[in-house]
Amino acid sequence: MTDPYVPMDRKTIQKAAGTAGNVATTITVPQGERWELLNISITLTTDATVTNRVVQIEVRDAAASTKFVNFGDTLAASDNSIYVFAQMISGADVHINALGKQILDAGEDVHLIISNGQAGDSYDYLLEYLKVEI
Repeated sequence: MTDPYVPMDRKTIQKAAGTAGNVATTITVPQGERWELLNISITLTTDATVTNRVVQIEVRDAAASTKFVNFGDTLAASDNSIYVFAQMISGADVHINALGKQILDAGEDVHLIISNGQAGDSYDYLLEYLKVEI
């Protein structure tokens, strides 16, 4: 007998390291899949360029229209920080942010942006989701 409180989907993690801070990352749900986002973690390291950066996540439909957006707090030059966007919270502090229940169909995507990101900045990301093949 299966536990009704344990999802029967496959947990999947996608991650990348060393993405330039002025480059947005788009992760698209492939055909034949549906995702339930669980967590997004972004580690941002900034260079000495004097400007404030803001980590932003968007969940978009297949036409690239924003369905959900949330922002981390502002990060100044020559600093680094970890930002977490988690499903089961509504807010905890400036580095832990709400993700809500996001279910994405094929063609929809997660868009990661560093507002005012510089070429000398870099970020690592980890995207965790439950994947259902449909």
